[in-house]
Amino acid sequence: MGMLSFVPIGEMAPTIWLGYIAGIVADKTNRFHIVIGVQRCLAVVAFLLSTVAASAMGPTPAIILWCLNGTLIAFLTPAAFSLTPMMVGRELLPKAIAINSVSYSIAVFIAPVSVYILIEAIGPWIIFLLNGIVLLIYTAVISKISQNFQSAVGVKRGSVGGQRRAWSPQVTAPIVGTLASLAIVCMLFRPIGELLPGIVASLHGKADLALIATLTSAFTFGGLFSSLILLGWISPSNASRINGPAALGLSVSAIAMIWTESNAILTLIMFAFGLTLAMNATLALVLVQLEADEQSRGKLVSIYFYVYSGGTALGSVLYGIGEAFPRSIIVFASIVFTVFSACRFVGERRRKLWGNRL
Repeated sequence: MGMLSFVPIGEMAPTIWLGYIAGIVADKTNRFHIVIGVQRCLAVVAFLLSTVAASAMGPTPAIILWCLNGTLIAFLTPAAFSLTPMMVGRELLPKAIAINSVSYSIAVFIAPVSVYILIEAIGPWIIFLLNGIVLLIYTAVISKISQNFQSAVGVKRGSVGGQRRAWSPQVTAPIVGTLASLAIVCMLFRPIGELLPGIVASLHGKADLALIATLTSAFTFGGLFSSLILLGWISPSNASRINGPAALGLSVSAIAMIWTESNAILTLIMFAFGLTLAMNATLALVLVQLEADEQSRGKLVSIYFYVYSGGTALGSVLYGIGEAFPRSIIVFASIVFTVFSACRFVGERRRKLWGNRL
């Protein structure tokens, strides 16, 4: 069990240590080249993990390779997310991010069960081998897309295109507000989903495994359903308007979670909580991407993931320290987030009104 603790460290630590550097690299280099090169390296790591699993070398080589895998993903993430606006344009950007969220939600729901079944059926080394093969196929597809896209739009080698925007309060205020809102969500709400069994037991004095499984499924389906709603509804013009109701829904569902006694109602509330939680995180990424220019998009995406990952980790520690007082933490979180969201809503309306007068 002690060695397993290195798995999340190998995933998260490189993002925290190298995330902003990766964002700078994504803004200075052709992002297609980064994505293709990193995917090839990830395939090599998968093949090496397959070899380690087949030869029973012990955990140390696997942990080293997993940390290398996390480092590669830290460089992949800003480049890959920064490519989306270049390829789909501003009007389709929110829907493209929503499609990504749908894919991620389905993968999170299906992949763990599928992998466990396959590991038991055919062994872990074959899973790593298949993963490497899939990554090579994916790399070939991305390479072809890169050639077609760059020849069509005339992207020069090493270029990311676009004009550098002059930073001003009019530009930075919505970005800072969005990231601050995301920080509150990740620190004070997202750990509830991550630590669901312990928090439910603390709130309701019981640790019924069937209830925990039901609530976890409701939470996961809520996140998937939120992505489907945004896919059909979101656009650049209404993204900020959806954000207000989503924030209020998150606070209300969190408060309702505390006082509900009925298991059926608690399941519905957990569905609503998962829906509004995922919606807030997705909308934050949409708003950051919409406000960013091509010269700084990689850095802003890396900061988004800093806040998303780091905030969740800090929040988990907060709930761990306050294990006896989860009700007080949730009430405090809901009040703070509601007040902050209301102030941000008023500020956004004033910013748009002032912009229209110029």
